[in-house]
Amino acid sequence: MHYGEIWPMLMEKAWAKLVGSYGAIEGGNNWWTMEHMTNDPVKNIALRNEGYTVDNATGLALWENIKLWSEKEYLMFTGTDGISYIQNHAFSVL
Repeated sequence: MHYGEIWPMLMEKAWAKLVGSYGAIEGGNNWWTMEHMTNDPVKNIALRNEGYTVDNATGLALWENIKLWSEKEYLMFTGTDGISYIQNHAFSVL
């Protein structure tokens, strides 16, 4: 990554333009958006449902994958679900 990258904002603007408005993209899934905008394979990991923790092999393996994906400069996002404190919000991982 390079300081000052603006690709997350550009992707959000392009997606809003494609679907008609910023209001139409609220509460959406960032993995679905990236799959449709780039036509690249996407991996969606539901942390709450899969039992990932820092103490189990599944969580440790995921952490190793995240470090590898970061080294390869893959686009990564995270988000919240409907039962989180801030509901249905997407974040870019820079």
